[in-house]
Parts: sequence; structure tokens; C-alpha cells
Amino acid sequence: MYTSAQRLSAIETAELRRQAGHFLRRLREDRGYSQREFAALIEANVYQFISQIETGRNRIPPDQMRTWAQAFKLAPRDFSLIMMRYYDPETFASIFETEPGIYEGTDFPDFVRLVTASDPVPVKAKIGGTRPIKRGEGAPEAAADEALVGDSKEPASASKDLTVPGEIAGRMDALEGMVMQLVRHLDEMKQLLAE
Repeated sequence: MYTSAQRLSAIETAELRRQAGHFLRRLREDRGYSQREFAALIEANVYQFISQIETGRNRIPPDQMRTWAQAFKLAPRDFSLIMMRYYDPETFASIFETEPGIYEGTDFPDFVRLVTASDPVPVKAKIGGTRPIKRGEGAPEAAADEALVGDSKEPASASKDLTVPGEIAGRMDALEGMVMQLVRHLDEMKQLLAE
């Protein structure tokens, strides 16, 4: 089975999964579930599966999307569209870029309410290379996502969309955050090996 439909690097895919996990954690907490309670609700064998998804180490399996939607009390179509922006951004952009409510996420009240302005949201980035960020649109982190997710063959520093100093700083902050997360994971692994 062909499983690499995206033109994203492993780092870009990991960052999108991390963002998806961040949203899912907020949604779970908003609904008042602990990880154990939610795992029981979706009939997961172990609650650590929820943790793996919320930290971006795993994704919701496609055959469980409907189960998760029902547990969150969301329409399966709406939940799938929200997750598609993270899990399959190229396809999402090519299908929905002409439908602003879906593409921008405004058709989904939970998405709008739970994703803050400082969150890097891939839909505000240049997903699929068709919609560049406009000045003043979105947070600086969105510019960082554009540099990470965009399909340009030019280096990000050559992109005309990154000419505003705040956008460059946002990109640098996003990259620094990813590096810090990797360092934390390495430290945790070192501690486990030392025990």
C-alpha cells in the first residue's frame, strides 16, 4: 500500500502530527475526559495510545476516525475535515482551498474556539503551494509553518513571503521550539537508559 502521498519531510510530518495532537488534547480536555476515560470511551486497549497521539508520536488510524468523532460529539465529516488539514494537508488544500469556511476552519466552531492565535495552524500556511500568507494575516508562527510545509524548491530565506522581520522571527521561534522538543525527548531517553 502506498502510504507517502505527501511531499513533506519527516520533520514536517512530525510537526503537523504534534499540532494535531495539541488540538486533540484541548478537545479532550474541553469535553472533560482524562486520557484513561477517553481511551475507555473509544475502546482503546491502553490509555498510552491517547498520549502517543496527543504528543504527535502517532496519529488516529483512519478506521477509527468515526469512533473518535462520536466520542467528541462531533459530526464525523467535520472531525475528519479538521484532522485532514493535519494528516493530509496537500489533499486538504487541493480540495478545499476554494471553500473558505472549510479551508480557514471557520465552519468548525470547536476548531475556532480551541485553536488560539499563537498556535501554528497549517491551513494558514502555504499548504500545497497555492495560497501564500498575506501580510498581517495569522500569527508569525504561520509564516514558520509556511517555510516548513510549503512546496517551494527555493530555500525559505529566498521566499518573498518571509520578508517581514516578524515572520522570519516567527519561523525561527517555531524551529527553535522543535529543536527544544527533540532535546527534551533525548534527555528523557538518556534518563531511561541510565535507570
